Amino acid sequence: MRNRTAAASAFQRHGEEDRILLVIYDGQVCEIFTFLMRWRCVTCERTFRKYPDGVYPYKRYVVFELIVLALRYLQDPQISYRQAVRHRCVPIAYAHEEPQANDTDAQKACEDGRQLAHSTLWRSVSFIATWWKGLRKRAERRARVGTPPLACQKIDPFKYRSEERRRTLIDAAKSLLLWPGRKYPTEIETRSASP
Repeated sequence: MRNRTAAASAFQRHGEEDRILLVIYDGQVCEIFTFLMRWRCVTCERTFRKYPDGVYPYKRYVVFELIVLALRYLQDPQISYRQAVRHRCVPIAYAHEEPQANDTDAQKACEDGRQLAHSTLWRSVSFIATWWKGLRKRAERRARVGTPPLACQKIDPFKYRSEERRRTLIDAAKSLLLWPGRKYPTEIETRSASP
C-alpha cells in the first residue's frame, strides 16, 4: 500500500499555461481555448508538460487536420500548396465573431480576408518529414520481418525546386505511410521536457 501511495504522489502540479489551439473544421480555422498542465517529479525535481494528442510544442495547429492536407498535397501530383489549402474549392478561412458596431473599418477588413496560408502547409510538411527519423526504425523492423519495403516515393518535379526540398517531401510521404497515429513519433515529449 505504501508503494502505491508513493507512486501516486510522485508527480505534483507545478502550474498551468493557457493556450489557444487552431483546428480546421468544416473549411474554417477555429480557435480552441485550453490549458496545459505542468508537472514536477517529487524525486528528481524535473518539470515536464504532457501534451494532448495532436498537440506539439511550439505549434499552434492541431496536427491531425494538417496531416489530411499534407496527404492530399503529396498524393495528388497536380495539386499545389495553394490548392491544397482549399476546402471544396473555397479557401480555408479563419472563423471570427461578427463585427461589432464599434470596430473600425480596418479591423473589419482584416477579419474578412484572413485565410489559411499555403506557407502553413509548407512548414507542416517539413515538420512531418522530421518524423521519418523516428519512424525509420519501424521501417527497418518491417523489412526484417518480411513485410514488403516501402515503395520509392515519387514526387512530381513541379512540387520542388531544390534537391533538399525533394528529399523533405519524400521523407514526409514515407512518414505519413508509416505514421500509426502516435502522438510523439520522434520522442518529442522527452526532448521538450525541461529541468
